[in-house]
Amino acid sequence: NVTGMELVGVVQDTGVHIAGGSNNHIGQYYQSENVISGNGDGVLIADGATQNTVSQNRIGLSITRDETLGNTRNGVVIRAASANTITENSISASGMNGILIEQSSTNNLIRRNDIGEFFAAASRNELHGILIVDSSDNLIGGPDNENTIGRNGGDGVRIEGSSAGNAILNNRIFQNSGLGILLGAGGVVPNDP
Repeated sequence: NVTGMELVGVVQDTGVHIAGGSNNHIGQYYQSENVISGNGDGVLIADGATQNTVSQNRIGLSITRDETLGNTRNGVVIRAASANTITENSISASGMNGILIEQSSTNNLIRRNDIGEFFAAASRNELHGILIVDSSDNLIGGPDNENTIGRNGGDGVRIEGSSAGNAILNNRIFQNSGLGILLGAGGVVPNDP
């Protein structure tokens, strides 16, 4: 609702959907964050969309982060889209993953987000904090750009399928029900030399 504290209802559609667009800003500026809750997927960036920024939003939470409102699927999805930035968001209470990157999405930057159960009433993302499937050359974190990824229902960061060249750097990853970082299915595996 208008206060950003309660759900009007839950829909199965996407809260914010960028289909093929570029240079859009969702909650980009200080104190202009959105509450993106009560949807199927909170944010979907797809179909070749590029150079979009999702910043400083409450995804799955109330405006104060004191109430869990949730999204039934994923907090943020990047699907067949490249060079987008997800930064400084609070992403909790997703029925699936906090962030899903899939279908040959490349060169996306995920930085300075809180992904998981950290706030007064927050509940975990039911599956993984971040899931990357068949997508390459994405950057999760980096110097002075670390994400906090904790208390999710699956792995902190999980990479599956034909994914290569993804970098997971300088993040705080802790207390997830699965592994902190899982490179492929089947448990602990060595990183590429």
